[in-house]
Amino acid sequence: MRILSLVSLLFAVVCLVPSPSLAQSPEALAEAGHWKRVRAIVEPRVKTNPNDAQALWLLARVKEAFGDREGALPLAERAVALDGRNANYHVQLAGLCGSLAQTAGLFRQLSLGKRFKSELEAALAIDPKNLDALRGLMEFLWQAPGLFGGDKDKARQMAQRMGQIDSARGYLAQAQIANWEKQTAKVEDLYRKAVEADSRSYPTQVTLANFYASQSPPKYDLAERHARAALSIAPDRVSGYNVLARIYARQQRIADLETLLVDAERDVPDNPSPFLSAANGLLTEGKDLPRAESYVRKYLAQEREGLNTTHGVARWRLALVLEREGRRQEAIAEAEKAARMEPKREDIAKDVARMKGK
Repeated sequence: MRILSLVSLLFAVVCLVPSPSLAQSPEALAEAGHWKRVRAIVEPRVKTNPNDAQALWLLARVKEAFGDREGALPLAERAVALDGRNANYHVQLAGLCGSLAQTAGLFRQLSLGKRFKSELEAALAIDPKNLDALRGLMEFLWQAPGLFGGDKDKARQMAQRMGQIDSARGYLAQAQIANWEKQTAKVEDLYRKAVEADSRSYPTQVTLANFYASQSPPKYDLAERHARAALSIAPDRVSGYNVLARIYARQQRIADLETLLVDAERDVPDNPSPFLSAANGLLTEGKDLPRAESYVRKYLAQEREGLNTTHGVARWRLALVLEREGRRQEAIAEAEKAARMEPKREDIAKDVARMKGK
């Protein structure tokens, strides 16, 4: 049974409620994707008071953002045990169960799948309008086999229910279903409706920008417009910079790219991902490879932010840049490092074998 994780729900789109760019509460920092800053705040809180439910919940989110789902699970469970009337704590625990189910053996997968659904239902019993819980239940109903409770009609009903609470979120939920059904034209229309419903929503702007940037052929003018709109809403969030960095790199707008990266480093100094996005764009085009190399090395010089590309994967990208530059032995060395850091990535292992001529 395949149960879709709530990672995309809770983290991958950043957040669906804009927060003030200078907000420093750990909750606001988490919603803005500043996981390293949240960690610095909540780790001492948990150490001082192991029964601080909110700190445990936030630390669980931090650990999940950095890929430590097994470490996050007992923290999320403890938060729910301490404050079972907080719907968000149940949603977080559900998300972890869904994530862990992806790679679990059959027996544990079944157990985690049941917990995933039951925790979402518990959240909705507390707060029937909890949009994250509704979105998670929609994903479960769509992805799970009928034998385990899956029901695509009920999933559509969840999306409609979300729209009655929040129009923009409802359109995004409908777009997700259209994506699953591979109805591309419908997806674009729904994304546009989401932006029209709430033009000040950072994630709806970023989502539409990413959509246009990923089309074939890309619609760079529209992607840039919506990415810029996102930056005007929250310049301290990184996703808008990532979209623009990729666009400018692929279009070889180097002056614009350099200006953007200066702005990104100023506004989001602890998240170097725009440099990696730029490097990926240059690598895709096969242009200005020394610049791409410098950007990847810039990314590797700092601890990654939560939910961003791991250093192992970044080293793989560096290996591909070096290979394109004709520096085969250096490329092989970096690819081998990447493979050791990411032992489950078959694509990296294949590239190592290819580079070595095996």
